[in-house]
Amino acid sequence: MPDLEFTPIGAELRLGAGGWCEENAVVFHVKLQSDSSSFMLTTGERIEELQQLVCVISKHEDPEPHELGKMYYIRGDDGPIFPYPPRVQITITLPQPKFAELIRAARAGKLPSTIEVVVNEIETWTPGLSPKQWDNKDVPEMHVHGVRISLPLVPVIEAGEDDLPDWRRPPEEMPVNREQMERLISVVQKLLVPIFWAIVIVGIANAIISW
Repeated sequence: MPDLEFTPIGAELRLGAGGWCEENAVVFHVKLQSDSSSFMLTTGERIEELQQLVCVISKHEDPEPHELGKMYYIRGDDGPIFPYPPRVQITITLPQPKFAELIRAARAGKLPSTIEVVVNEIETWTPGLSPKQWDNKDVPEMHVHGVRISLPLVPVIEAGEDDLPDWRRPPEEMPVNREQMERLISVVQKLLVPIFWAIVIVGIANAIISW
């Protein structure tokens, strides 16, 4: 199992040029999934109370294992000039083709369903017995040893009666196709012709009688 599993709740594209801002990145705002209460920080903070980001950076070639990424604890600053909250940030490097897949998904309005991150330096844990531990005081950054980003291909829909495919509907609930509509129009036209002439004849007869 992965050490950490995050659910993305938002995303932004950061495009840079020149100096330290030159890298392009997709930044996901995320939340650690249900085991967040079992993740302990030695600063005494609760991880669910911190801002959580996964920053994905593009690279032209496959990164070396030691270059895959890092997980950072960044202290907040409440100063008057540039205040910012404390946060946990995971920076991941992906080769350009995989990075492009993230961009295409984002343009289609799709967020990853999950982002799974393996960080071996977090102490081994057993669910229900002991929590994950991160000594973020003395070790504010750790290497990422693995990552998996899951992108949805199609939306998951719980099918109700209104969502059934046509072949599963009873005949009386099937939508009318073009051929059926054309036949219906033809029948109606044939019925209207004698009705029209009957109205004309009755009208002429009434006019003669009145005259």
